[in-house]
Amino acid sequence: MAGEQLGLDRVLSRPSWDSISRPLVLAAIVDTLCFPALAILALFGGAMFGFSVHSLMTFGGAFGDLAGIALWWAIGLVPALVYTALCAP
Repeated sequence: MAGEQLGLDRVLSRPSWDSISRPLVLAAIVDTLCFPALAILALFGGAMFGFSVHSLMTFGGAFGDLAGIALWWAIGLVPALVYTALCAP
């Protein structure tokens, strides 16, 4: 009875799938929307500083094209999750 009055039943209960999936989906959307802008920055940086954008995308040839893009997207998901956690209601 006292735990219900304090709201401890909500705090101690396991989080529902909605409370986990919504921030992940929002972070994935934010990450995907930022991806083209970062690609344009990489193109300008490659032109200004003389490095190959392909080597940047594939981590120096360590990964293939698709794996490199997926890895950059996964790396970008971390700050997008932080942004989502701080800014989304």
